[in-house]
Amino acid sequence: MQRLFVTFVLELYAIALAMLQAGGGVQSDEAKYLLNIPYPHPPAVRWVLAQFDAWHYQETFVRVLFATLMVQAVWLVWDMVKELPVQRRYDLAVLWLFSGGVILQAGTVMMAPLTALQALVFLWMAQRRTTPQTIGLFWLFSLFTAYQAVLFLPLAYVCLQRQGISRTQIGLYLGAPIILLALYTLVNPLIPASMVVHSSRDLHSSLPNRLMATGRLWLIGGSVFLSLFGTWGMFASRRWELITSFFLVCAYIALSRYDYYAVLFLPLFVAGVTARPKVITFPRMTLFFTAIVGMHLSVSAFEGPRPVIAREVIRSLSDTAMQGTLLVEGSFGHQWQYESPYPVRAFLPGLLEEAGAVVCLTECPEWNRSGWKVLQFEPEVWVREKWLG
Repeated sequence: MQRLFVTFVLELYAIALAMLQAGGGVQSDEAKYLLNIPYPHPPAVRWVLAQFDAWHYQETFVRVLFATLMVQAVWLVWDMVKELPVQRRYDLAVLWLFSGGVILQAGTVMMAPLTALQALVFLWMAQRRTTPQTIGLFWLFSLFTAYQAVLFLPLAYVCLQRQGISRTQIGLYLGAPIILLALYTLVNPLIPASMVVHSSRDLHSSLPNRLMATGRLWLIGGSVFLSLFGTWGMFASRRWELITSFFLVCAYIALSRYDYYAVLFLPLFVAGVTARPKVITFPRMTLFFTAIVGMHLSVSAFEGPRPVIAREVIRSLSDTAMQGTLLVEGSFGHQWQYESPYPVRAFLPGLLEEAGAVVCLTECPEWNRSGWKVLQFEPEVWVREKWLG
């Protein structure tokens, strides 16, 4: 009964995190997965999300689902340290739940938290008897969830090694999925093109700036204290697979800086602490300050108005009888396609005949505006008068 009650409380926590993320509407990267757009990641989870496409509350359901997976994963953390005293197990569970990775990413529709969760599963499987076939299939699923899973190749290797199979078999179980992923990438040219765009976004950043940005995400991922003690535990225990994955994650973030990559550090921090539990010398004080940092991160992330332009514009248009295409002037992302029941196109004068509304995210271009009327000014939205009734 106690476990059931704790699970229920954890689920309330997961729902709260999901609702915090939902307040800002669907972001461009989230819309790519909800719409099953074939880039930047392989199709495994995108295909699953596409099965809920007809659901009116698809976004809410997926946010709660992803948050639930991240929060309830604390039971894996709990099981990984079952040899420790109960109080130590509680300590690590709280560190997971109040980490910046969980607080800031649990309710997002992104692949990064799922990849972090998959890395945690590899660490968990490495501690128990698991068939190589199961590990190989999970490695295949991880790679076809997100390319970032390759950063945790050392964890998958050790997981297979501990099952007592030969190096040839390990190479087969690890190498075959990588080859399949490479073949999938070659027949989907949008994916490498997207990789080039993302990798070049910080091309002109200096080395110190990259190091500082990577360090910032390292601190956020574990709410500072789990980051410090987890990294200390990794190096103190001399676990080569953890150290190698840690440096791979650091290098990846330094080359392509996005805040949501902070969660990729999280399973490594947990493994570092489990490998050397004594690194946390003052657990009560550590938990207190970790909770303070976690709450500060959540308030900082959600206290201000977040971008809801697409959702607010579509809500305004839904109060009209608009039909036709929605033209958008300025740079816009896939969230417009997700939010809009109307076809969305970039503004071109030749498309005005089929347009029912024009949204100007930048300065509006000139066109013959007879028969048009402004619906709102921030951003500037023009609608044909006949749809205003």
